[in-house]
Amino acid sequence: MDTLNLIGVKTLSAGEITKTDYLVTAELTAEAEKCPQCEKAELWAYGRRSIRYTDLRLHGKITLVNLHRQRYRCRGCKHTFFAVSPEFDTEFRLTTRCVKWIEQEAIYKPFTHIAEYVGVDEKVIRNVFRRYAQGREKELKPVAGKVIGIDELYLISQHRCIITNLQRKTVIDLLPQRKYPAVAAYLKGLEG
Repeated sequence: MDTLNLIGVKTLSAGEITKTDYLVTAELTAEAEKCPQCEKAELWAYGRRSIRYTDLRLHGKITLVNLHRQRYRCRGCKHTFFAVSPEFDTEFRLTTRCVKWIEQEAIYKPFTHIAEYVGVDEKVIRNVFRRYAQGREKELKPVAGKVIGIDELYLISQHRCIITNLQRKTVIDLLPQRKYPAVAAYLKGLEG
């Protein structure tokens, strides 16, 4: 059985590097089929590169994945690129399952605790959660109940308007200002 259990990834070796860290060396098994720039299938191998990613803990230890990726060059447009896998998030150098785990844990736990557990800087956790929250924010559409509450709130040295659903006892939205034109415009666009 493969140590990482990731689709399209073959484990080459695995072992402890310190008392707290575990290193897995792996490579992508799938090859690139076409150029992402011009979408032609005329590619040739153009070297290899190892990139280190962080995964969820394995055997109770921080897990680092040293991933060997093939580099390609397009014969048509001369664009160079690396083979990619949906199992790895190249923005944060984390596995996709680690990113999903962080997104769920960051709702309930402090970022510093998660960072210490995963073995990355707290800023990485903050940025992962920021991207997750921005994606969720686009999906959410506030809906008013039958009875809403409007109040002001002094937050981060500024007066703001808070709109609540009094029946469900939940916050609908927090507006950046409390002036009448801004609040009226928001309420006109509110569903429900």
